[in-house]
Formats: sequence, structure tokens, C-alpha cells
Amino acid sequence: MSESLRRLYKDPQTAARYLSERFGRLPWSVADKYERAAVAALIEKCRPRKVLDLACGPGRITEGVSVPLGILADANTAMLGESAGRGNGGWRPVCADAFSLPFHDSTFDLVCCFRFLRHHYKTEREKILGEIRRVLVPAGRLAFDALNAKMSKFAARYAALNESKIHDEKYTPETLKQEMTACGFEIESLTPVMQHLRAYHIANIAARHRFFPGLRRRLVELGERLPSRFPFSWVVTAAKAVTL
Repeated sequence: MSESLRRLYKDPQTAARYLSERFGRLPWSVADKYERAAVAALIEKCRPRKVLDLACGPGRITEGVSVPLGILADANTAMLGESAGRGNGGWRPVCADAFSLPFHDSTFDLVCCFRFLRHHYKTEREKILGEIRRVLVPAGRLAFDALNAKMSKFAARYAALNESKIHDEKYTPETLKQEMTACGFEIESLTPVMQHLRAYHIANIAARHRFFPGLRRRLVELGERLPSRFPFSWVVTAAKAVTL
């Protein structure tokens, strides 16, 4: 992670504006909706007793999700302040460094980590994944987001124009599997997100025209139902491997 990015995320104003600036408009609101839905479905399916939302920011990814014990962990106290009240019971905030987590070994059944791992370089990701693996119970799960290196050319151009100029690691399914295997995880599923970014861009333009007030919503809903070979990203679910 670059020093400029570290400074950006420590700025209290970044915390206050994070949700509106990053997820307040199409197509990024689509990613928000389907990432949160994927995490909620995973929690509903696996019924974890203890969940860690690592680098939780303002508590976006687990908002409204109930668990017996949930930890909202972030190194930025301003972000933790924004997360207050966003959980749905069982959650408490903890100021924590992802490179040295203040938790015992084998504590959590599930760790969620979104919009964080991908901003780090390989050696940093390996350290963070090592800490996540340490605090997971045997066969515990990790859920995170990963960008598709084979996203459409339009999506790559669109993201470059509209996203912050920060490091974003991109993967193919093969390179993602290699990295996770090397770090002691077995990938269980890749759920595609933002499968038709060009359509969402067209919907954004059409929505400005008074004759097409409902087109944006309908295009987005249709787009996520239609499979694509080149989704923008995935929600990755990986299990802690028995051996490293």
C-alpha cells in the first residue's frame, strides 16, 4: 500500500465521505449491493458463531447482518466511528492493525475483508493473509473481493477514469488460486460482480433523460442475472487449508 493511500484513509474526511463517494452511484452501487448480498448469504449458509470484518471501514459489508459475536476491526478510528450503529446486533468495534491482529489463534469462523487486500502489494498481502489464517478456526472461511484481470477493455478504461489512482491487484482465476494456495487457503467459490459494466454506463446516461426514468434500474437487475465471461470482480470464498 502506498504512503499516499495510507494518508488518504487516515483522513477523517475520507471516513465521512467514503460510502457516498465510493458507492453512492452506479455502477459502484451495484458492486455494493451484490457484495453485501453474497456475504449475507454466506453467513446464512454457514452460521458462523464468531465473525471478523477486517478493514471494515464504515461497516458497509456486514451492515444489517446478525451474528452471535462480530468484530468490526479497522486501524482508522474515524472509520470505526462511522461504523457505529450499522451492525444488527452482536457487533463491537476494535481498533486493529491487519499486520498484527490482536486476537488469539483460531478465534473466528469467518473473516470478511473487502476493498483492502487488493490495494496491497504481494508481500503485504501474504502477511495479512497469514494473520487471517492464524485467527481462523480449522476450516474457517475468508470472504473478500478480487478484481478480474480479464475484465472487458471498456471496464478497465472506465475504472481507470472513475476510480482513485491507487494500486489495485488484478487476477485471473488461475493466479488467484495460486496465491491463495500458497497462503494456505482453498478457494470454494467465485461469485461474479458487475458483469456488464458497459450496460450500467449506458443506464447512467439514459437515467438523465426524462423519458427513461426506470431504465437504469431495469438494466442493472437484468445485467446481474445474465452471466458474463468478463465480470469486473468476484466475491471470493476460501477455506483455511489443513496444511500450509
